[in-house]
Amino acid sequence: MRRRALRASFTLPALSAALALTLILAGALVFFLPYLTRLRPALAGVPAPAPLVSIAEFTVPPGRAACMSTVAIDADASLVEFSLKPGPHAKAGGPPVEVTLSAPGYHASTTVPGGYPGGLATMPITPPRQSVIGSVCFRNVGHSSVVLEGSNEPRTISRSSLVVAGNPVVGDVALTFGERRETSLLAQAGEVFGHISNLTEGLLPVWLIWVIAALAAFAIPMGIVAAFYVALRDLPSGDGVTA
Repeated sequence: MRRRALRASFTLPALSAALALTLILAGALVFFLPYLTRLRPALAGVPAPAPLVSIAEFTVPPGRAACMSTVAIDADASLVEFSLKPGPHAKAGGPPVEVTLSAPGYHASTTVPGGYPGGLATMPITPPRQSVIGSVCFRNVGHSSVVLEGSNEPRTISRSSLVVAGNPVVGDVALTFGERRETSLLAQAGEVFGHISNLTEGLLPVWLIWVIAALAAFAIPMGIVAAFYVALRDLPSGDGVTA
């Protein structure tokens, strides 16, 4: 009897840890893996990343513009993505916004039609013949204000400077360039890590980002399961408790 109880006390933590590990793996297969392998426009650059915590909002009045300078525009950039929403007094959706990209020897423009409820806009653009450093302007060509979403967090602000309606402001409009071809995040992992390294100005080399990603993907879940196992194993069995 004592032998069976002792065996059960050692088996329960192991079975519980195995069940927790199974649930983690199942969750990764059901939710995380499809996200990594889903086809989407290939990434061509992230000159101004989205915020990590809180979204900054930049309001552009009718007839005015928000312009970012020193923006890296890759030669593969055939799509521009940013988030916007109608201003507080818009009655029929957001106003049309003209997006203009300029650099020495390069000019491209596209327009977001009016009437949108808000969200991510993905618009086609003509890419430059070679990668350039230029400016991106968002001009409100409607009759109500528009709100552009971005970041004013020190961790995500890029080297670009932002001017809204003629006034310099702290922050960036979150901006991403994509390609017309489709690929998955998993297939572009090396390129994505390269962009992350560039955002840190090489402080985090690509190989170190691979190591961090591997630790986040495998070591952290295994550490959680190990801690769960140790906590269950060290629970008092109650054999020494007397009434």
